Amino acid sequence: MTALNAERFIDEAIESILGQTYRNLELIIVDDGSTDRTRRRIRALAKRDIRIRAYRQKVNMGPSESSNFAITKARGAYIARMDADDISYPTRIQKQVDFLQKNRDVLVVGGQCDLINEHGESIGEKHFPLDHEHIRHALFTMNPIQHPSCMYRSNVFKVLNIRYEKRYFVSHDLKILFKILSFGKLANIPDTVLQYRHRPDSITHKNPKKVFGETLSIRHWALLRNRYVPTPHALIIHLLELVTVTLLPGALINQLFWLWRVQSWSMVREAFSLSFTTAGRYVLRYAPAIFFVPFFRDTK
Repeated sequence: MTALNAERFIDEAIESILGQTYRNLELIIVDDGSTDRTRRRIRALAKRDIRIRAYRQKVNMGPSESSNFAITKARGAYIARMDADDISYPTRIQKQVDFLQKNRDVLVVGGQCDLINEHGESIGEKHFPLDHEHIRHALFTMNPIQHPSCMYRSNVFKVLNIRYEKRYFVSHDLKILFKILSFGKLANIPDTVLQYRHRPDSITHKNPKKVFGETLSIRHWALLRNRYVPTPHALIIHLLELVTVTLLPGALINQLFWLWRVQSWSMVREAFSLSFTTAGRYVLRYAPAIFFVPFFRDTK
């Protein structure tokens, strides 16, 4: 777990790991230069449970470098990821360990997620494909394994020497999934393992264009350097995403994203809180461009 100014939620996140039915674990927490009371909360909980191993960066290093540092400290056969504002269900670790022990060709496993808001209230669900082939095809249109629900075999990092890359701030896990394709399989279990917290102030939602820029760079790398072959359907979705993110403002992009990804009528209603007048103005303004842009590509 890496944490940056997470004092509001980190107690719940830590307690959800300490309360796992699977007890043979260590919880490695890296405070990435927090300026609030995050460090104090980590230290208080570490005094209560010797399984917590806490570290602190003197300055903010970013999620990639802090994650790589944490990996060097890990001693287990498996490395599970956890965000400092999410909540793991009690049987998460046990179910994922059982799955990896039974499926030796799988290198990373995730699971299904419930969505909660800042107050811990349920606002929807996120469903992901289960088997390797469906996940592999989905990689070019979405991130088909929720990062804080991941459990990797430690050999992914310690033998294959795969690492999080500093240049990717919010999409670093997607690059890892593409790399793993060369060595083994990806999977999700059908069980809901995590409460994923949706926060309007998160980096992902504050700057969706930056997030997609990172994603686009990773997809291009997969095509050109990693011999990834997307399906025709995935290419069409990719093109539509590219045009949408290029032409529409960030606020509307977030609304469209949640309409597409979240399986909850309450969230759909929330997404439509953006007035029809505003949405209509954007449609009228950009629809001609969205339709014609694909036909005017530079052929040089």
